[in-house]
Amino acid sequence: MVIKAGLAYHLNKFVDLIIQKNPLQKKAIKLFLQSQDEEFWIRSDEYCSNMFVLLEREDITLEYVADSYLKMCKDMLKEQVKFKKTGKYSCSTIEEANRKVYYSENEMKPYMYGLGLSQFLWPNHYAMYSYFINIVRKINNIEFYLEIGPGHGLFLVEALKHFENASFSAVDISPISIDITKKVIDQFVPCVKCDFLHKDVREFSGNQYDMIVMCEVLEHLEDPNEILQKIRELLSPGGTAFITTCANAPAIDHVYLYRSVEHIRSEIRNSGFGIISEIVLPVGNIHEDEWEQQKVEINYAALLEIR
Repeated sequence: MVIKAGLAYHLNKFVDLIIQKNPLQKKAIKLFLQSQDEEFWIRSDEYCSNMFVLLEREDITLEYVADSYLKMCKDMLKEQVKFKKTGKYSCSTIEEANRKVYYSENEMKPYMYGLGLSQFLWPNHYAMYSYFINIVRKINNIEFYLEIGPGHGLFLVEALKHFENASFSAVDISPISIDITKKVIDQFVPCVKCDFLHKDVREFSGNQYDMIVMCEVLEHLEDPNEILQKIRELLSPGGTAFITTCANAPAIDHVYLYRSVEHIRSEIRNSGFGIISEIVLPVGNIHEDEWEQQKVEINYAALLEIR
């Protein structure tokens, strides 16, 4: 399926494989890609062309990435069906998520490759990624930068490219995730130093940081407030934190259920943060008044400061 020539070459390779394996994906992907501007195609081509090199070096096929993406979609669909019936996430503790996902190469490796590709195939994921890029471009004078749970590494790559003189650290509970992030960093921004720590962030101590980024982590915890307080402790005076999370969004490793946008906001504020800016991204075309009642899936991202 050729959506656009030139800059779309590498992304189309992934898309064609996905649609060959599951034609039901075609409509949603085509609808999204047809509405994208030139900047999207530049970003997606940079990502995909670098991934081609990385995958060849690691002896990983494009088919593996397509299969990883489809596995993630299938897993999420199963979890959504369970959630509609029970109103609960199927994973209830961090220990369970560790055992089932974070320490399992069969689960974590395809999960990270699938999520990386979703940044350019899912409207909400791309919107949050773009939102982060726009925020980073407006911030200067970052000396110490920390990312918690860097996952597929794309957000960290953007920070490494922009904050050239900063000292970077990244902490993740999954050794598999750290290994993938390191490889992504080495390919996308070679010769740029970042200290990686395999650690539960609840046990992490370090410098105070001018910027802390934590994407898609809060919903993986039993007590998100504990981590928000930890970020508050680690943030330097005048520093900012960028977070993303979600409400009513079941996945194989999601533990904490945010039931609404206001639920997310209230816990952020109760942890001592002010919200500088935010984006709220519902899935589907349901009126805002019915989001909570219908348990609408919502992606959320915000830039925070200490109050």
